[in-house]
Amino acid sequence: MRNESKDGKNLKTKSDDKSGHREAKSLLAKMQNILRDSESDSIIMHRFDEITKFLLIAYMSENSENIFTIRNQESPKEYANRIRRSYVNLCRSHPEIFPKKFSEINASELSIYNLGKLLQEMDYSNFELDFFGLAYEEIINGTFDKNENQQFFTPTEVVKFMTSFLPKNLEGLIADPACGTGGFLKSVAASGFGHHELVGIEIDERLAWIANVNLLLHGQKNFSVEAFQNGGAFGSQADKFKNKFSAIITNPPFGSDLTDKRLLEKFQLGQNKKSRRRGILFLERCWEFLKDDGMLLIILDQSILNSPATRDVREFLLEHFDVQAIISLPETAFMPYASVNSSILILRKGNSKRSATKTFFATAERVGRKANGDQDFEFLQTGEIALDSDFPSIQSAYLDKSDLSSGSGKTAYWSYLQDNLDSNLRLDTMFHHPDRNESRRVLENTKAGLVSLSELCIEVNERILPVTDLPGEVLLYTGLAHIEPINGIAYQVPTPTAAIKSSVKLFQPGDILFSKMRPALRKVALADFEDGGYVSPECSVLRIRRDSKGELLVPPRLLASLLRSDFIFGQLIHLVTGIGRPRLSSKDLLSVQIPAASLAVWIEASRNFDRTFSQSSDMYFMAQEYLKKSEMLKSEAIRGIVADLGGVLSAGE
Repeated sequence: MRNESKDGKNLKTKSDDKSGHREAKSLLAKMQNILRDSESDSIIMHRFDEITKFLLIAYMSENSENIFTIRNQESPKEYANRIRRSYVNLCRSHPEIFPKKFSEINASELSIYNLGKLLQEMDYSNFELDFFGLAYEEIINGTFDKNENQQFFTPTEVVKFMTSFLPKNLEGLIADPACGTGGFLKSVAASGFGHHELVGIEIDERLAWIANVNLLLHGQKNFSVEAFQNGGAFGSQADKFKNKFSAIITNPPFGSDLTDKRLLEKFQLGQNKKSRRRGILFLERCWEFLKDDGMLLIILDQSILNSPATRDVREFLLEHFDVQAIISLPETAFMPYASVNSSILILRKGNSKRSATKTFFATAERVGRKANGDQDFEFLQTGEIALDSDFPSIQSAYLDKSDLSSGSGKTAYWSYLQDNLDSNLRLDTMFHHPDRNESRRVLENTKAGLVSLSELCIEVNERILPVTDLPGEVLLYTGLAHIEPINGIAYQVPTPTAAIKSSVKLFQPGDILFSKMRPALRKVALADFEDGGYVSPECSVLRIRRDSKGELLVPPRLLASLLRSDFIFGQLIHLVTGIGRPRLSSKDLLSVQIPAASLAVWIEASRNFDRTFSQSSDMYFMAQEYLKKSEMLKSEAIRGIVADLGGVLSAGE
């Protein structure tokens, strides 16, 4: 049974640890070493094929005893011949699964004997993971040529998350037209859907074989995976699937171009093009494959959602699909195999312009996976551990039709798509963020006129390289870690110049420090220190302009606070670039609009603000004092327990 915490996080306990992930990786490494040592001239894909065949025998043998057990007086040659015969018989019993190319064991007698000795000791019946997908990735990591078909495989965490959005009562054909090792199809099979048949399409015959085997070994009965080598899902062999599928769930190879003119001309999005990204063409091909009202869950390159060069793709998408959800993934989601900006789209074959319902937008920053590919766990207050992932809360918000917020603002929200589209038809999550819509509404209804931030401030960019310009000195330094989110508090920390490796910017008292790195954290502070100092180069140093009389155009503290507001962030959110290290350009920052007002209005607003700000600051520092007192009381209580126990022990003696 699946274990979940109250907030929907997947829990992990000792009793759940049957997947044997580490054991499987260890076994695969040992099998590779045996083949490498016994057959030094073998290539990687040969070793992969032979390992797969042995694992097939292990899983599919109907003998009550371990088929790899070495029998009495059995020579290595006799043993190898017996294992070879077992595999041939297995292939003959499943001709639809085993193409001729993979119907014999090609390993040497010594390799077969040593692999058998290893496997006879393994209790591989306990493995519950996508064993062949893992085997494929482990063996070819760093060596397989990704340039031809851009093949890397979707992490299990992402696969399960996408599968969870399929309706449980779904019937008919469910397909993946770029199925790889069959990870999506296996996940669908394991998710307890209604009556359905699974269909996979591949351009690589080896991957089609592995996907078939994968589904077979996971208990699926109604499935077929075909390899179409003349264009894969784009070729004429796949035309038989037009208007056939009830749902498609896929991660197409969007990182490479299709240049075959004959295939390009088949598609509206390929017309008059010398080349087109495969992910773009997959979107149109999936639409052809779907029945009316059919469902598409697809991962697409982020540029398809916001680049001016792909406006025609978004126009096609809006004309042919009802956009139900767009979920942005972190740049690290596919590492270590690829670092890409991408989004999950949940679509229905239909027209978004006819839809009066809201579209769900979300941004996932954590997916339960580290950059090295290992699972990423967190400890809960209950003492249990769970995947450190935003996926459960995002799915809950989708099912409950609710919004979701974090310390940096809303991370999941609902929006009427058609109301927010501009001439460029942008579909990315940041463009449709509610803060942006609210800022736009305020700007449109401002009667006093607008001024840009550049009219109120100049950006000061005085830089030095401390280690060379001021060797051996100690600077008053304010790094990004020394500016607190939201509350406008910043610190100066005496720091030896030898400890500062990058350049820094000089600021003066009264300047405003605006962090352009991760601007959603609202790290903006007034430098109200007695002395100037130095700040991280990731910050803009803003100095307020003065009028002809030498008076500041706006009160500094009020402007700094305004720059932390939803109103300003809403103007900037869709301009932030990058997911792993999101940042804002100085040009975009200085272009934000602020209602024009006289100095008298600014001063009156500043007075009102200062009163509230002062109260807020007092409460903040009081809270800090109470936290310190709380910790002191805890420490005193613990010391008291020790003292009391010591007294009891002394009395007892």
